[in-house]
Amino acid sequence: MIFVSEKHTVDDIAYPRTISRAALRAIPGLLALILAIASAIRPLTADSDFYAHAAVGRWIVEHHAIPGRTLFLWSADSPWIAHSWLSEALIYGIARLGDAGAAAGLILEILLLTAVFAIPASSSRRPHSFLAVAATALAVFAGASRFQLRPELFSNLALVILLPMAISWRRSPLTNTKSFLRRRALPVSLLFILWANLHGGVAVGLALLGLLLIGEALQSPRSWETRRIAVLFAVAAASVCVNPYGALYYRAFIPTNPGVFASIEEWRPALALPIFHPPMLLSALLVTALAFTAWVRNPDRRWSRLLWLLLGVASLLIARRNILTSSLISLTVLFEYFDFAPRLRKANAPTVGRAASPVLTLLTPVLAAALVALAIRSLTALTAPAPDTAPVGQIAYLKRSAVTGRIFNDYNNASYLEWELYGHNTLFIDGLNAYPDELLPIAAHVFAADETGLAYLDQQGVCCVVGRRRDPRYESHYPNLYHALTHDPRWALVYAGPDGPIWVRRIPAYATLWSRALR
Repeated sequence: MIFVSEKHTVDDIAYPRTISRAALRAIPGLLALILAIASAIRPLTADSDFYAHAAVGRWIVEHHAIPGRTLFLWSADSPWIAHSWLSEALIYGIARLGDAGAAAGLILEILLLTAVFAIPASSSRRPHSFLAVAATALAVFAGASRFQLRPELFSNLALVILLPMAISWRRSPLTNTKSFLRRRALPVSLLFILWANLHGGVAVGLALLGLLLIGEALQSPRSWETRRIAVLFAVAAASVCVNPYGALYYRAFIPTNPGVFASIEEWRPALALPIFHPPMLLSALLVTALAFTAWVRNPDRRWSRLLWLLLGVASLLIARRNILTSSLISLTVLFEYFDFAPRLRKANAPTVGRAASPVLTLLTPVLAAALVALAIRSLTALTAPAPDTAPVGQIAYLKRSAVTGRIFNDYNNASYLEWELYGHNTLFIDGLNAYPDELLPIAAHVFAADETGLAYLDQQGVCCVVGRRRDPRYESHYPNLYHALTHDPRWALVYAGPDGPIWVRRIPAYATLWSRALR
């Protein structure tokens, strides 16, 4: 049993020799790393944004320019701000390396995910405690659906860099202007410049700084620190303009096609039926509840943190894709106010310190062993064949048969088609949601194979239709278009592989294809 005087806290107690303090502090990081690897090792699907972002990155590298209008579409030519251009160029660099790129991409994804969860834990006074480990595990589980190598992941990394940085401003106030510019303004400026060019999620960073300013202005209106936060907010807002679009970048924060986003699963409200993955949603809300409890019980609570929590919950309720962002905000606030244990009843009363429990003593080596096992397992994932969700057969057929021109495609395979058919064909719909709302009713008519839809294919000179893969999950929703084209004498089913069908119009240019299919 260890006793401590009133001048010390439980955190100042030396831990038993059975396990070092450094090893205890490594537990959340190890846990995050293991869960990140386990979540990252899965094949990419045909509708993964990775392929679409890689295609845009290829265009940027080959044209030495940043796109200002939609790419790869014949159905629309609309203004478009590629706010993720820097991360897309990086993703293209990874994709072009083939197997080596797969290894590099997996390693990068694991490192980013580990940093995303380890950084909030590093700000805690007791990251080794059971509650800290459990909260980290809940946050990792809640955000697992967003564990993909896409620009959003870089945005979440910037988020967990910003939040501890903002928390430290009040803990370590600066009175010297020169120090303020060097240690506050410059890092904020650099972070927001990089963030703005990596992903449009920089809007969340601006919102968090704005709420920090509002909260501090309400709680400490005459404080010099509040005024400096106002300066930092202005610096961040100006730094966002350091991008290829300048101040026009802010247009990316205003969706010009809300109907498109409303029709996409990940942009639907979290509570919209069917409710998004209840276990993950409950985990995210539980982390938020823990953070709110810690905030309420801490006498030094700041109102800005409550505003942060409300922003996280609101963003999740608006769009289920924000579940990782919401969990990270809650996790950071929880760790800031983590030490909400009851205060000593008497100033001079001795407090009994708690040694590391046997469970925690064994947890570090167990987690380390699991990490090694997962790392070995990851090597087999790198050499795995292309998943059956990727339309590799369709792509091979289109390239081998020299099918050119306009293709009418499904959203489910748009991303993969953008990457593989780059410069070979143009598509009806893309995987980056850059098309206008006007295409939604047109697509509905075409998939319904009604008179308006079939006439649209004729008017637009579409000579090829690429369907999605035959998956039992989609059977009840299979569009009438597929059946109509198969029985339409003007079209011929020329490919019927497991990854999806292909039809071509019976015109002289494709006579070899459709005549072979009719035999």
